[in-house]
Amino acid sequence: MRDAFPKDLAVYAKKAWGNSRSLPALKHVAILLSTCYHASLLREEARPIKFRLLLCEPDSLPAAEGPPRGLHRLVFVKPRRFNRNELRRLSPATDFHRALIGVHLNAEKMWEIWGIVHSGILWSEAMNGGAKDPPDLPQVPVVQVSGPSELTLCRGSQIVATLQGGRLSRPSSDVLDSEWLSRLFAEMRTDVLQLHQSARESAKATAWAPIAESFVTDLFRGFMKRLIRAMRDTSNGSSILFVPNDRAEEFSLDNKFFNFKYRFTPVATRRRFPALVVQVINGLAGLHIGSETPVGWEEYVAAAKKGQLQDLDEALSELAYLIASLTAIDGAVILTRNFELLGFGAEITELSDVKRVARALDAEGEKVRLEATESQGMRHRSVYRLCNAVTSITGLVLSHDGELRFVKHREGRVTYWNELASAAMNL
Repeated sequence: MRDAFPKDLAVYAKKAWGNSRSLPALKHVAILLSTCYHASLLREEARPIKFRLLLCEPDSLPAAEGPPRGLHRLVFVKPRRFNRNELRRLSPATDFHRALIGVHLNAEKMWEIWGIVHSGILWSEAMNGGAKDPPDLPQVPVVQVSGPSELTLCRGSQIVATLQGGRLSRPSSDVLDSEWLSRLFAEMRTDVLQLHQSARESAKATAWAPIAESFVTDLFRGFMKRLIRAMRDTSNGSSILFVPNDRAEEFSLDNKFFNFKYRFTPVATRRRFPALVVQVINGLAGLHIGSETPVGWEEYVAAAKKGQLQDLDEALSELAYLIASLTAIDGAVILTRNFELLGFGAEITELSDVKRVARALDAEGEKVRLEATESQGMRHRSVYRLCNAVTSITGLVLSHDGELRFVKHREGRVTYWNELASAAMNL
């Protein structure tokens, strides 16, 4: 399998873009992405280069808007040349989380930098699972440079493709949207909905609004995005292992598969995540007393925006950062599929080696490519061995370069998925 380069990203983007003229000709896109790629390899006073580009004409953006709900454009008196050194110099002044560099093709069909666009922080918080109502970026090309050789091309806020570590990934491979991952945590959803029903009956709150079937799944997906974001923020390499709920007691103790450095006592505080989810569901249903229409994510975002459920939303974020902070210690963090926190610093014991693994090419793992493991890191190989020995365990592994993988034994072999959406953001 050959490595992918900016030209490959440009070719794929042109095929995926459709008939819209907002993405220029292939040769111009290739030059743009190649320049961004080489800029990503530079450093600015020892800092890595991170930036976002917005490809549009300055006059296409409203002149009187700004964050948190709009875009604030600032146009240079004289456009700047578009090259890797100019991008390097501008990157510290255009914080990746809050601003973009405005670029366009000039009359000579040459790329140039026309100014800066301030977007504010809401877009990144929403991308990482928060209950936020982000402003929409215009449906024009956006290039994100999130680290060395890490490029993502978007149409507004929608990811088209990502180039990372010489690999080209598409949104269809985002494992967070997969059915298998949803089924893996189905017991958690059933448990919290049963607790919610008990609370509804105990309070005799028959007027509570019904909850949309997808809401718990939306909360779970949002929490996973926060957890991944927090892992990237707090460690340079880490792993989390999800064990079956009915084996929590077994895996709370040292066993033949891994040994703990730190274990938590089996009390209710280990189960904070489902407790918070139940509080969110109860609170949301109670905010819409008398409504017969199911309430879900949109109503949750609106309630958090008004401050009604903001504390609970912040509590979920803090829990994600707590779990992620535990990954900074050598060894794995051990959770059940109900997110019960068993312990951390777990060292995986010597198990039979796994010579080859399957790399999933789609979200469900129906299309795979076999890869040798000999050139992969020790952390990855350890999780592969564990998932091969205990096929009910699912791993989440973050490498030093920011690549995140879900690992699971599937159809007789260890399979891994690259998590695209959060890897692309790399916030």
